[in-house]
Amino acid sequence: MTRICARAALPEPDAVSPTTQRTVSPQQLVRYRDNWYLDAWCHWRQALRSFAVDAIEQCEVLQDEVAIDVPPEQLQSATQATYGIFSGPAKAWAVLRFSPDRARWVSGENWHP
Repeated sequence: MTRICARAALPEPDAVSPTTQRTVSPQQLVRYRDNWYLDAWCHWRQALRSFAVDAIEQCEVLQDEVAIDVPPEQLQSATQATYGIFSGPAKAWAVLRFSPDRARWVSGENWHP
C-alpha cells in the first residue's frame, strides 16, 4: 500500500491562531465511541498523533512530499492504549482494598462491560 502525505488544517484551542497547518502521513482510521480518529505521523512533531476527523477543517494531498510509513508494531504500541479512559502505557499498578460493607457494593458493579 502506498502512503500519501497530506496537509491538514486543525484547530488549536490554546494558540494565538485558531488553526495550524500540519503535514501528516496517515496510518489508520479508528472509530471509537461514535467518533472517527486519524492516527498519523505528524511531520512537525516527528511523532504519531491522533486527530479527530471532525476537527479537520481542510485537507489536501501533497504530491511532492515523502510519506512516512510507520511499522505496524510501532503503530500498535503507540496507539493500543490511546482509545479508552486512560491514554498511554500504564504507569503503575494499584491494589484497592475495601471494607467488607463496600466490598459487597463494589463486587456488584460492572466496571468494563
